[in-house]
Formats: sequence, structure tokens, C-alpha cells
Amino acid sequence: MISNTIGKLGFRYRGTYASGTTYELQDVVEYNRSTYIHKSANSTGSTPPSANWDLLSESTQNISGTTGHLIARDSSTLTTMSPGTTGQILTSTSKNIYTRTVTVNATPQYEFDGSTNLPDLVEGDRLILNVDSSVSPNNPIVFGKDASSLLTSADGIRYIINNLQFNTAEDYVNYVRTHSVSSWQIIFDVPNDYTVSTSTTLVWYDYDNIAGGIVGGSFTNVFDSGSSPNSIVLKWKDYPNESPRKVARFPDNVHCNTKNFAAFVMMDGSIRTIGAGDTYRHGNGTTDDREQPSSVGLPKAITGVSSLMLSPDSGINYLIDTSGKLWVWGKTTTAETGNSVLVKTYPVPEDITPNISDDAFSSASIQILDVCEVLGSNDTSTNYMSMVRVFDGTTTHLAAVGYNGFGQLGVTNNDTTQIQWKKVYSTPNPISSVVGTSGDARTFFAIDSAGDVYSWGSNVEGTLGTESSTDFGTHQTPTKITALTNPIQKITVGNASAYAIDNTNALYGWGRNYYGNLGLGDKTDRTKPEFIMENVANVFTNGHSFDVVFVLKTDGTILSCGSGNYGATGQGTTGDLQTFIPVTFENEKPIENVTKVVIGGTASRNSTAVLTSDGFVYTCGYNQNGQLGLGDRSQRTYLEEVPINKRVIDIQWFGIKENTVLALLTEEHDVFICGSGIEGLNTEYGGNMRLVPTPIIF
Repeated sequence: MISNTIGKLGFRYRGTYASGTTYELQDVVEYNRSTYIHKSANSTGSTPPSANWDLLSESTQNISGTTGHLIARDSSTLTTMSPGTTGQILTSTSKNIYTRTVTVNATPQYEFDGSTNLPDLVEGDRLILNVDSSVSPNNPIVFGKDASSLLTSADGIRYIINNLQFNTAEDYVNYVRTHSVSSWQIIFDVPNDYTVSTSTTLVWYDYDNIAGGIVGGSFTNVFDSGSSPNSIVLKWKDYPNESPRKVARFPDNVHCNTKNFAAFVMMDGSIRTIGAGDTYRHGNGTTDDREQPSSVGLPKAITGVSSLMLSPDSGINYLIDTSGKLWVWGKTTTAETGNSVLVKTYPVPEDITPNISDDAFSSASIQILDVCEVLGSNDTSTNYMSMVRVFDGTTTHLAAVGYNGFGQLGVTNNDTTQIQWKKVYSTPNPISSVVGTSGDARTFFAIDSAGDVYSWGSNVEGTLGTESSTDFGTHQTPTKITALTNPIQKITVGNASAYAIDNTNALYGWGRNYYGNLGLGDKTDRTKPEFIMENVANVFTNGHSFDVVFVLKTDGTILSCGSGNYGATGQGTTGDLQTFIPVTFENEKPIENVTKVVIGGTASRNSTAVLTSDGFVYTCGYNQNGQLGLGDRSQRTYLEEVPINKRVIDIQWFGIKENTVLALLTEEHDVFICGSGIEGLNTEYGGNMRLVPTPIIF
């Protein structure tokens, strides 16, 4: 029999470490609840950890006793990590993520969590500034790489306002000065190769103090050439959600009555469209229908999407980029882009900002603030026009172009169609917002900075609110509605009626009342504003005939009145209602926590969808193509919950007449859709209906 001597097997456990004991190679001891292995020849008095010992297993007994905490090693020892928040991911990164809240005092002096100094930063760090709402848009904070030049996206800076990203300080400053800001964040990722021209500093400024060159504010170390980059550590990080498959928001239209067409602004800054492609509405150079989402051909010059507005039926689509330029694609019928011809085709997006000029302002200096939504006239109308708010660096103006049969452009003393942009007659104060009724004989309403309301255009059925009688005449000059005595905060318009909410949340209505839609107890038109009710937060109505109106009260409940065709008022009836009645479910339980109501369909095919703050959606009304998302094609006269196992954050209708779809945006930024499949509108091949909400695969 052959035998082999294999020698000592090692890993001899010696118990708790004792300073007077001699330890040999591969002896294992316990010290401070961890175990160590001896890696040298015989030694005495070498306490772990030391050059003679390697850590074999590290104890976690004293690290954390809190449920849900993670145990991880930082640069030297074990440590604990608290659980992240919903939507975050665990990453391995070299970034020390510093988050600061920014406020501003009366000086103005910017402060970062009570200090004017930022933390020292090195390459690989990320600085996140959540700008407090008290920071004045007139004094926006910007960052420079040194005392002579501002940071851009190439240097790792991102200015994010209202979820829009700006790559330069100038674009960002222009936006915050001309728009209402609801969220404000600045992110600086310190690049690995970051260098500065004069010193190792990052400079921040009050933008308004930059005159004759850069004037610095505070300084902080950004890159120390003698320091090594940060070590790799575990960090919780917000998921960027910038995939081209994720939807940021719907178009800015109140009513997307667009013939068999829908569009979406994506998280990555692109725009995707589905449905009919006639008149080049997809902006991809073709007129092909799209059953699957198509990308609009946005040129590199578009720095980001500030606003997307769809024209009615099948006309022009408008995009304002984050630098304030206006881009269009589609086809004009009445010179509504101001290009000096009535009919023009834009197969892909084109910058028309150079067209917008007048004696009062130059196209070279203007920024486009917003495009006034133009509601559809009818399915075959070619009487379209455009109106925009422009800022020339000093003053806000209104400019208009296109069809002017009833003086609705407010630009001349006649009713001639305008093929070039013209300035709308001035009002005493700058205009804050503009809305217009539908139909060829449309009326416009403007709210100025003082809360006064001006109207012009047709006075069909008393829509102007300034006259004692009704007429279809031309009223070219904006005239103040004196019957509205308190400052007005919002106006909602329908086919030929208007609803105003003043600064006390009182609601007034006037104009067309054919269906009792003013809620005043009769069907008589009103030529001047008349009080309806108190404690109103918002009003929602459809953009065409067969007026349906919902009032959102300040307590989150809703009331409705007007045309009951197909049960769109949610009151259990198909008859007209002449007074506002609280909306309940069929079991008479109140509908609460409502945030938004949208009404789809035209020519009496009205369908209603209601969104609540907890993410539920309820529908009623016309349902021939399954657009209510309730699994069948039967109309509903009471609101019913849409079966979607997701929290919904926004809703919108697309399409006209019976061919509509309901789109639902979830908190994961996915879109579900149900309804008509005509020309690919619901992404279903062959025009099949979708009777329940189905995700769009972008």
C-alpha cells in the first residue's frame, strides 16, 4: 500500500486572540467579533488587524439592527445604508451626491442650506441644487467654470425647469423669466477631465449681476489636481427615466380634437406620433398612416421641447423649443404660419420664428412664450389662424395671422385674411393668457397682468360679454369686459360660451346657452357675464357643439350640466340639464378628489373621463368604439372606474366624432390607450378597437 504525507492542512482555529500567544502561518483567531488569519511566520504580540493578519470574515453584529438597512463596505469599514425611496435604484458610483436646497434673501444673496459656501467637490462628484420657490425668476442662479465663462451641458451642468432640461444658461434664464415655474433644479456632474482656466474654482452668479463680463459670487473647489478621484461606493440614485420608450407628457392642448391623430412628448426630448399621416402630420417627410409610433424629425437645432400644440382636424402642429423658437410641420390652408401664401406644406419641422415680426417688434429679438389653442371649426373647415404671445426682451405682445372673417385676429379694421403676422391691438397691461372659442365665427379672450379681461371677434350668441345684443359682426379691437369687477384668474371656453373664475373663486358665465350649459336654470343666451356659483377651482367643457360642462369645486367634488347626449354629464340621463348638479356614482356615492375632467368626441358623440388625485380614472358617455375602456361598447350614463392596475397621472382624448381614443399616462410614464383603431389611432393593426386600456409600445 502506498502512502503520501500531505502535511498540515492549515486553518487552525486558536480561539480568541491573546497578545502573549505565538501564532503560526494560517492560524485563525477571533478578535472584536471578526475572524483573522495569520499570514506570516511565528509572531507574538501582533494585534489584528496588522501586517501579520488578514481579515477572514467581518462581523456585522454591531453595524445595524434596523430592518431594511443594507450592510456595505465604504473605503475602510463596514457601514449601513438606509433604504432608498420608491423609484430609486442602487448604483455603484464614484459620485458623492451632494443635495442642497437653495433660497435667496433680500440682498439678493443665494444661500445653500443656510451657508453661502458650497461643499468642496472633486472629479466624479454630483451637486444637486433643489431651488426653492422663493428664488425670484428675476435673479436666476447660474454657474461658471471660472470668472469669464459660464458652464454648459458639455461641462456637466444641467438646468431643469418644469421637467425641461436646458443646456445653456442663456436658454434657461430666458425660460424662467417668461414662464410660471413649478419645479426648479440644477445638477452639476463634475467631469473626470474638468479643468479651469485661472483657478481651481467653480463660480456661481446672480445672472442679473453679469454686466460687462462675468461678476462672480461665491467660489468652491471643483478639481484638485493633487487629489485622486473618489473611490467607488454604493449610492441610491433616482432613476433617470429618460428612455425613448417613456412618455413625459401629452400635448398642451386642452382639447386634442385632431382627426385620427395623436402625439406624445417623450422623456428623451423626442416626439412620437400615431394615426393618420395626411398633410404630413407625423413630421417625418411622408403622408403615410402610422399604426406604430413614429418619430417626428426634430433637427439638432431644437434644444428641447418647451411646448407642443396640435392644431384641430388635420392642419399644423406647433412646437416651441426651450430657446423660444417656434417650429411647425403639416400643411396650412389660410396662411396660418405667416409665410405670405395661403397653402404651404412643411413635411418636417421648420423654424418659422423669422416670419413673426411687426412694426412693434423684430423677429430677431423675440421669444415665443406660447401658442393660443385654436379649436376646430368643423370637419371640413379651412378657416384656420394662429395667435402667439411673444416677448421682445422688454414687452409681451400678441401676434396673429390667418383667417379673419369675424375680426378674430384683432389686428385690422376689416375682416380680411392676413398672410403675414400682425400685432394684435395693445391693451393697457401685458397679456398673461389668451383663449378662443371654436367655429369660424370665433371669439378671443385675453387676461392681462392686472386680471382684466378683453374680448374681440364674433359676438355670436353674446360671446363677447361686452354687448347688449348678439350679432355675427366683426369686432376687431380688444375691449374690456367691465361686468367682471374682480381680477380674473382663469377663463375656459367652449363652442360659443365662456366661463371665468375670479380671485375669490367665484364663477361667471356668458354666451351660448342652447343646452342649459351655463347652469343658470334656463336655455337663454347671456350677452354679459352672470354669476353662477362660489368656491370653484376649475371648469372643463368640450370644444365643439352639444356643450357639456363640469365644474370642479375647491373641495375636490364635481358638478355638471348641459347636453346629456349618450350620458356624458354622468347624471344617469341623456337629457339636457339646465342647472349644475353634483356628480355621483350610480350608488349615489360622491366622486371626490377630482383633479381633471376631459371630454372627447364631436357632433354629439361626447365621452367624459375623470381623473382623481389617487390615480383612478372614471368614464361615461359615448362608447361605440370602446373608448370608455370598460370592456364593451355600451354607453354609460354614470361614471364607472376604468380597469387599469396602474396609478394614472394624466388623461387626454384624441380624435373626433365617434373615432376617439382615451390615453392614460401612468406614474411609470407609460401610456395606455383604448378606443377607435381608425388609421392606426390606437396602434392596433387593421383598425380593430381596443375595449380596455392597452399599453403603447414605443
